[in-house]
Amino acid sequence: MGFSKFQRRQRPPAPSLGTKAQTLHSLAPVLRHAAVLPSYFFDVQGWQANPRQQLASIQKQFGTQRLIIRSSTLLEDSVHSSYAGAFRSELNVDGASPPAIIDAVERVIRSYGIKPHGDRGRPRPQPTSPPLGDQVLVQPMLEDIAVSGVMMTHTLNDGAPYYVIHYDDESGKTDTVTGGTCINKTVLLHHQVSPEMITSPRVAQWVGMVRELEGLFPQTPLDIEFAQDKNGQLYLLQVRPMAANRHWNRLLQQEISACQARIQVLMQEQSKVRPGLLGARTMFGDMTDWNPAEMIGSSPRPLAASLYRYLITDTTWREARAQMGYRHPVGESLMVLIGGRPYIDIRNSLNSFLPAALDESIGEKLVNAWLDRLDQHPELHDKVEFEIAHTVLDLDFEDLFAQRYPDLLTPEELETFQTCLKDLTRQCLDISATGTLQQALRTVEDLAERQQNETHLLLIQHSTTDLIYAIRRLLEDCRKNGTEPFAIIARHAFIAESLLRSAVRCSAFSEERLTEWKRSLETLTTEMSRDLAYMQSGKLPAKSFLDKYGHLRPGTYDILSVRYDQRNDLFCPEGAQTTEAPVSSVQPPFQLSREESRILHQCLQKSGLEGLTPGEFLTYCRRAIVGREYAKFVFTRSLSMVLEYFAAWGERLQLSREEVSYLTVPAVLDTLTHPILSDPYTCFKQLCEQGQSAMALTRALRFTYLIRDVRDLYVIPLHRSAPTFVTHQSIEGEIVLLSTQETNPVDLRGKIVCIENADPGFDWIFTRGIAGLVTQYGGSNSHMAIRCTEFQIPAAIGCGEQTFEHLIRCKRMELLCGDKIVRPLYG
Repeated sequence: MGFSKFQRRQRPPAPSLGTKAQTLHSLAPVLRHAAVLPSYFFDVQGWQANPRQQLASIQKQFGTQRLIIRSSTLLEDSVHSSYAGAFRSELNVDGASPPAIIDAVERVIRSYGIKPHGDRGRPRPQPTSPPLGDQVLVQPMLEDIAVSGVMMTHTLNDGAPYYVIHYDDESGKTDTVTGGTCINKTVLLHHQVSPEMITSPRVAQWVGMVRELEGLFPQTPLDIEFAQDKNGQLYLLQVRPMAANRHWNRLLQQEISACQARIQVLMQEQSKVRPGLLGARTMFGDMTDWNPAEMIGSSPRPLAASLYRYLITDTTWREARAQMGYRHPVGESLMVLIGGRPYIDIRNSLNSFLPAALDESIGEKLVNAWLDRLDQHPELHDKVEFEIAHTVLDLDFEDLFAQRYPDLLTPEELETFQTCLKDLTRQCLDISATGTLQQALRTVEDLAERQQNETHLLLIQHSTTDLIYAIRRLLEDCRKNGTEPFAIIARHAFIAESLLRSAVRCSAFSEERLTEWKRSLETLTTEMSRDLAYMQSGKLPAKSFLDKYGHLRPGTYDILSVRYDQRNDLFCPEGAQTTEAPVSSVQPPFQLSREESRILHQCLQKSGLEGLTPGEFLTYCRRAIVGREYAKFVFTRSLSMVLEYFAAWGERLQLSREEVSYLTVPAVLDTLTHPILSDPYTCFKQLCEQGQSAMALTRALRFTYLIRDVRDLYVIPLHRSAPTFVTHQSIEGEIVLLSTQETNPVDLRGKIVCIENADPGFDWIFTRGIAGLVTQYGGSNSHMAIRCTEFQIPAAIGCGEQTFEHLIRCKRMELLCGDKIVRPLYG
């Protein structure tokens, strides 16, 4: 049916983007998915000419309601600049008090003359009087707020096609997200997300609103503020163009959408049932099992990712476990690169945690149950070995299994599983020369001796082909005699940690006594920290220290990460105070009390590990935990030399380290069997450029930390995990962010250090008198968690992407370990 002339004249005009007030006024009559609060706005000049008239109009429209008086300038919401948050808004103004209204309006207007610091810090010229056209917006104060937030129709930095929603559903305030006064929740949704993928009704409401606004303002990326009351009513508070969009690569947005479809097919194929692999489906985690996000980063360069695959996640992970008596998923790789981002295939991982002797029908039930529990508790994604799978016969196995998986197995099946675990655990706890732990430690020691007798650096003067042969030989030696025994020792360390935790649960000793035992361990890091302190005090020559530790680098697999012997910040800056050796290095030997020994003996007997004394039990745990640190120290010497060979090879071809980082290990090694007949520089230069382009796409793609199925490719909550807190101390301090490539001297004394991952290459910070440590990635059994426990340094290990990003934007933070709180301090 057509409109009559009268109907057409009454139809609301099409909404337009102007000032904050003008935009909301034009949207109020047409917006269907959200409400716009009643508003009244006026020019600054109108207020200055006749404030009484404006005051009367305000009180006539709103009566005695509580008000919010907001800025609405020409500068704030333009296509070229947003100046978001640069000007004042006055909340909870008493509408029944004319002086309160006048005072609030005057404060807002005065803020227009203050030089703001928005939009990349470009200052607005300070006028002698407010410019013509600036306005003030008055609205009723919104009550009973359940959610407030900000939505953007694209990612801010690169314009990737995701709805980015930051929201606060805890404080009941409207300005926490825009004001940055708390750590909020974040979810991203790909533009192609379908309604059935959105399981949250309120998120579905928000997406409905943003899609309606996109339809009203096509081809305009939008920045939206919203609130929702406790009755579910959604309110639009502001909408403006995203000023950063002029810097975006529009082609990248198209590439991401095309890539998304291909990744969806890949996910579906990877999750199919496969012969020889137990489990009806799979999931993918970036901090599960071998923790690739921690070890190589969430968007690793191709060289780092391919080194990690070559040395660990291709075959080493499963072959090492098979030697220990675990199931061997032959032919399976552990890590997959989804859009260039590394993820662990969790089904493959869980298969390798089953005893090899276990019947497949029981294993099938276990793997599916483990996957289901992780699906229901995604917060456990980085604690699979302790909270999901049963990889060892814990001292309280029966109670723990019944609590997690009641009625999963028949009594006969449970007895079979328990027997297989008992046999596997007994075999692993063998500390004789023929046990897998001692054999692996001996292999690592042999590698360490060979390293001392080889002069690798002489090869750097040889031809490019000689360097590639040296890389291949070193890599193979590192894999067979370095990472494979390290993988065995690392699994033993996880077994030790699991058994120790179960001993605490069984009251064999307290959590405090376990911490005391861990602090008594003389690890390689303890020795290195002591040597560094000795060197800085003149008791040890710098050359001696660097000969032993110079190969370490914060990014173990990253060719751009600087080695200790290449750093300027390893030693204290001139004039900075040095620190003595950490307190853990002078701890007395740990002794179980008679009562602790008695209870632990009973626990071992009851669990079926009879014949193992408490002393032998702690000896095993000590060797595994200390041995893991030493084994990593040894194999990383070979790996570090491999990276230097790659750099030398690139230099011979006139390729920088940056360019070499975009190549892969196979691309270089394959030239030994498939020689390049064209110009090598041109060939590898093209490969570098291809790798660089792929990396740009990888960084633009957004995925969550745990991908359970296809829906998690489109609905992406950011990682906001519960950190592992070390000690019960409470501290407040200045924040220092360290990167793997930073080499400038920094005074860390009394600071709270923030690092992305928990890599041993950062161990030098423990000699700088740091007050605390926060990491983005890392679990309860990670290297830095152990080190901070050893040195009794307050820490939050593995706080997640969102919390970490909020923290490092501030100058100071508060770390309340006893209360399990880490938060930024504003102001």
